[in-house]
Amino acid sequence: MHVLHWYSNLLHGGGVASAVAGVAGAQARQGARVTIAAAEADRHPLYEPMALQAGVDLFAWSPTSAAHVGSQDLRVMARHDIARLRNSRPDVVHVHGEFSVDNLWVPRLFSCPVVVSPHGAFHPVVLRKSRRLAKRLYLATEGPVVKRRVAAFHALTPMEREHTTAIFPQAKIYCAPQGASPSFRALRATDASERSPRKATITLASVGRLDVFTKGLDLLLEAFSCAVSRAPDADLRLIMVGPDWKQGRAWLEGRASELGITHRVRFTGALTGGEVAGVLAEANVYIQLSRHEGFPLSVVEALSSTMPAILSDAIGTVSYPEIADLPHVMVVPPSAAEAARAITAAAARLPDLSAAALSCRDRVRSFFSWERAAGMHLDEYARLCVASPANATPA
Repeated sequence: MHVLHWYSNLLHGGGVASAVAGVAGAQARQGARVTIAAAEADRHPLYEPMALQAGVDLFAWSPTSAAHVGSQDLRVMARHDIARLRNSRPDVVHVHGEFSVDNLWVPRLFSCPVVVSPHGAFHPVVLRKSRRLAKRLYLATEGPVVKRRVAAFHALTPMEREHTTAIFPQAKIYCAPQGASPSFRALRATDASERSPRKATITLASVGRLDVFTKGLDLLLEAFSCAVSRAPDADLRLIMVGPDWKQGRAWLEGRASELGITHRVRFTGALTGGEVAGVLAEANVYIQLSRHEGFPLSVVEALSSTMPAILSDAIGTVSYPEIADLPHVMVVPPSAAEAARAITAAAARLPDLSAAALSCRDRVRSFFSWERAAGMHLDEYARLCVASPANATPA
């Protein structure tokens, strides 16, 4: 089977790019012929340069013209690239991300079944918080394309399946999780004591771009400050890992100063996958209080690193009962007060939580296996190809 993954911003990096690279690599290992189509990069990647795994081909198309309007890159594809893509004749095209004008090339180029992964784009908060008119117009344009050409939507979580159904109630939707960033390698713990502090110091870690609103980082600082005052005998520390985002770091540093916790908070900036693994290996508890989040790779990486975790119920990952019911995962609303209580409780119960995380290691890593995810997708592609009319033509 020839699978073509379409993500025009792959070479700009980020979470979706890492997810595309991860599933493509695993599908290639399972015997599929895999290509990723992406526009040539015009800026440095958000984290680290994308390195595709063996067996994955990259088709980097070069725009003949491009303009940046708002958050959109409006690009015109060269005729020779159009011809080459049409002649590649994949069995299925898997489109990643939404609200990208580049995606509208797909029904013009290919006649095979199309799968779309929104990657959190249909979350109600995403639809409300910015560019509402532009998003409504995009969905209105996409609606007829979905009816004619999209064979199925892929939801990363049960939560995303509900969000997608609310917009496209008649669409076929299947659910499959994903793994960690391909560059991430969890460092193996040998026993629960490696997660329990030998001293009174307890370190919390949070990973992701410093997007204050989306990631709930203002809530995190307030919750951490409150927990510090509630647990004076514990030397609580917070590590915030990730690149700056729209001056988020300056705001967070100022807020930490106002709260009097500057000496307890460390900002690392952007790190490689290996460096992130090192931070998680040293920390005791992972925390993420996102106001909305589809399926953050950072959560996968933390849980795969056998860490107790405090997670917002607005993160799609915890809509899986297999994750929400883990004994070392504490699910809270995106609220500073609730998160502060969870931090205090985690500090008091850390040895037990660490032991529980270690006991669940194999179950968690199996759930977040790229091989498992790739197999689920390939099985679905095969069903869609059997059901697809052989004589379909591009729109």
